[in-house]
Amino acid sequence: MAQTTRNSKIIKASPAKIFKALTDPKGIETWRVPGDMTGKVRDYDLRENGG
Repeated sequence: MAQTTRNSKIIKASPAKIFKALTDPKGIETWRVPGDMTGKVRDYDLRENGG
């Protein structure tokens, strides 16, 4: 039997701020890392099929 997990979160920010946070490496480091953890984006390619 397959199990799935679904998460959601309401973010009170403008679409422009959310777009910037998800397309800027420093924003990704802040938004995508939980709690007191830290993260580092070493390579980022925003183009279609990028990495």
